[in-house]
Amino acid sequence: MKKRDGEAQREMRRKRVAANLLGGLTYRQMAEALEVSLGTIASDVRIIIGRWRTDQVGTTDEWAQIQIRRLDTMLNALWDKALSGDEKAVRAVVEIIEKQNKILGTEAPTKHELGGPDGGPVVHEHRGQVHGSIEHVAAVIATLAGVGAIQLPGDVDSGAAENDALHRRDADG
Repeated sequence: MKKRDGEAQREMRRKRVAANLLGGLTYRQMAEALEVSLGTIASDVRIIIGRWRTDQVGTTDEWAQIQIRRLDTMLNALWDKALSGDEKAVRAVVEIIEKQNKILGTEAPTKHELGGPDGGPVVHEHRGQVHGSIEHVAAVIATLAGVGAIQLPGDVDSGAAENDALHRRDADG
């Protein structure tokens, strides 16, 4: 009988740990509130996450599992209002679902296209350089930075200063 009591107490504690985890408490806060060690909390969280993983997603990391559960809690709280036509609730539900899709990786990838001025093609003048030379590569990088297609390391203003410097080096040959 004592073993069953111990198991029941562990499961009750794990339910409280799961609720506190969803509520955003730290491991230390949970340990203090439940008067157990940090190791016990860490062990409980691993078991809880394992159960959640089995129940819901399968291969996501612990952070994603916690976020999905939190979003599920919010979604459940808003669902009836959204179904009854509350516009704020509908917008919130859509945002929550989009966030869940993003976390789970089920959102379609965002398409990015490089373009030159006014959406046209990126144009680069070769000016007689040998393809593949350092000068040529520097000129291509400068052109891309100049149209905002790339940002050079340490560049805050879209590469204007470095772009000018690279073109000067290119022109000097």
